[in-house]
Amino acid sequence: MTRTATLLILTSTLFTGCAAPMPPLNTPSGKPEVSIEGKTQAQILDAVTAYCVNKVNGRIEGQTESSVMCLTKLDDFRNALLGIYSQNDVKHRFLTYRQGKGYTLTVQSWVESVNPAGGVQRFDTDYSKPTQASHATQKTLEAIKADLAGK
Repeated sequence: MTRTATLLILTSTLFTGCAAPMPPLNTPSGKPEVSIEGKTQAQILDAVTAYCVNKVNGRIEGQTESSVMCLTKLDDFRNALLGIYSQNDVKHRFLTYRQGKGYTLTVQSWVESVNPAGGVQRFDTDYSKPTQASHATQKTLEAIKADLAGK
């Protein structure tokens, strides 16, 4: 239990940072999200896929008509700090849903850690609080929106 608690604390510190409090996100939900008008759901998901593969060197694990699963690698330094013994992906599920005249794009992120005995633990990123992770994710969503505006 102590190892799990330590791992959870380290994970939350690594993903949320330990700097001074961040200002709240200026979004309707207070979580990372952007509103996109004038584009279809398919165009938005294509932009997410292109961003994942071309800009963050990720890979696509799956796609539905309303979401894309993008996987990016945790660096070796974070793996060592977390005591993780295998290569781990950060999983990002980008979700779109209809809102008003357009769509809202949001994301859920987590890490699944495989321990030496083969057990899997999931560590979700908490976007409900203003952290470095939530601000960085908001910038990613805004970059995807900007890429769409340029097309």
